Amino acid sequence: MNAVQDKAEPVESRADLYTWFSSVFAREQDRESWEIQTSPEFLDLLQARAAEFELAEPAEALADYLSNRDGDDLDELLLDLAVDYAQLFIGPGPGQAPPYESVYTSPDGRLYGEAYADVIDTLQRERIEVAREFSAPADHAAVELAVLAHLIARDGDAGAAGDEAEASFLRTHLLNWLPRWCAHVDEHARTEYYRGAARLLLAFLDGERRRLEGTSSA
Repeated sequence: MNAVQDKAEPVESRADLYTWFSSVFAREQDRESWEIQTSPEFLDLLQARAAEFELAEPAEALADYLSNRDGDDLDELLLDLAVDYAQLFIGPGPGQAPPYESVYTSPDGRLYGEAYADVIDTLQRERIEVAREFSAPADHAAVELAVLAHLIARDGDAGAAGDEAEASFLRTHLLNWLPRWCAHVDEHARTEYYRGAARLLLAFLDGERRRLEGTSSA
């Protein structure tokens, strides 16, 4: 299994939703991924998952943006998204919203901290391969979102042990920093695409946190 998808896929399950979020933040959007995400089929599935996970408001805002781009020049739109992606996540410098857990959780805010080492251990333990063309450190948001998707998909066969691994990774990694990162993306994004995706991810993670708290108290 590759830990990072190269394009959007149908969002037919909770795991697919994590996979889609991973694809949004893994790399710049291209024509193929954009055409998929603006298709009526994809938007219908996204809104169905939004209803399932009580994400109607942020999902509706993003879907409205995606469905109203017909009059835009696609080359210009993709260029604007590429510039926004670079300024947010690449730099110059660390970028306005560095997508690495270590930046948010290590004492000195630097890359390759304890979080990075722990994600590497998880990738090796789960035998998950990161796509060769994806050269960013392993504690990148896209990788962690894809790992969670993998754990959820595996839970169908793993039972309680799988559920425990999923909950542990969610608590230890995603919920430990992604809400703060989403807030930074929301603050600094120049396009409604990345702002909307960050708001949707933040709302989804809030629901995941509440789900875990409910499970723990049961």
